[in-house]
Amino acid sequence: MSFVIGVDIGTGSTKAVLTTLDGTVRAVARRDHAPSLPQPGWAEMDPERDWWGDVVEVLAELDTTDVAAVCVSGLGPCVVQTDDDLRPRRPAILYGVDTRSTREIAEITEQLGAGAILERCGKDLSSQAIGPKLAWLRRAAGYAWQPQDRWFSAHTYVVARLTGRPFFNAAVDAFVLEQPPASGDLNVYGDALPAFLGAYAPAARLPYLADVAALEWAIDEANRAADVPRAPAAVLAALAAAPVERLPQARLALDPSCRMTASPYPILRIWRANQPDCAGDERIDLDEGGAALLVRRDPPGVALEPLAPAAHAWLLALAQGETLGAAIDAAMRAEPGFDLGATLRAHVFAGTIVGAAFE
Repeated sequence: MSFVIGVDIGTGSTKAVLTTLDGTVRAVARRDHAPSLPQPGWAEMDPERDWWGDVVEVLAELDTTDVAAVCVSGLGPCVVQTDDDLRPRRPAILYGVDTRSTREIAEITEQLGAGAILERCGKDLSSQAIGPKLAWLRRAAGYAWQPQDRWFSAHTYVVARLTGRPFFNAAVDAFVLEQPPASGDLNVYGDALPAFLGAYAPAARLPYLADVAALEWAIDEANRAADVPRAPAAVLAALAAAPVERLPQARLALDPSCRMTASPYPILRIWRANQPDCAGDERIDLDEGGAALLVRRDPPGVALEPLAPAAHAWLLALAQGETLGAAIDAAMRAEPGFDLGATLRAHVFAGTIVGAAFE
């Protein structure tokens, strides 16, 4: 019998779970750790001890005799600088809780312009961004960049240690060669990764991986999308004031953060099972059915909303610029019992639909 192992590196602990291929949990292991706060505004972890060392210990508690695959997820965005042999040059800098790059944020904002950054990224530069942290590292005494240096987040560092440089470099190099960056903004580099993974031979035994990567990319895009005002009453008033015969020609604008994704696999459950706050004992049957999802950034954070087939077809058509009439036709093809009124009101008040215009 073959098994799979899932590992998650979080801010407060590293967890591992051993399951059968049908999702039956056979064993779990955990090691607690905590960030180091050496100076005000600094938040660090020791990659060798807290990331790699903890992973080695939790894996040692599991029976790895017949393991078909290991999947690693981790906290982020973090950055660790290593030499060519994957030896960290300094402690890893954590995500937005580490605010040491305030000076670099101000300098980059002044250099590029706050308006240009907001237009390009949809939000101001902050301590959550990797770029200012890299600029801080470049400035920090004793940590000059070397041509052979490598840069990792928590999970990619552990994957590199687990698989060895040849495999890790081959996977990265294959993607970069097939889909080289088209711009200097690495925040928008990765949209082709799901398709790449779908055709990547070493990932052939994980047929859902490409769709989970597509969901991750949708979440990333939602986080970077521009903010627009939401006025649900105004949207409903505009529709109510229009002559009935003109409603099919209406075009409804979605919030810029909205993304639709769908898969024949339960990708939402797979994604949630690999988040740091998951207990790690959820059983997922890949044959239980697919998922259609709406990704939208709300004030508390990114929301992932499961959609019925008709609602998914309707919103997808609207997102593609179709008229309301064409979107209704798409929804009715998916589900003849589509309830337009209820769906429209729900998504207007949720902030999915933020405008209405007529041809």
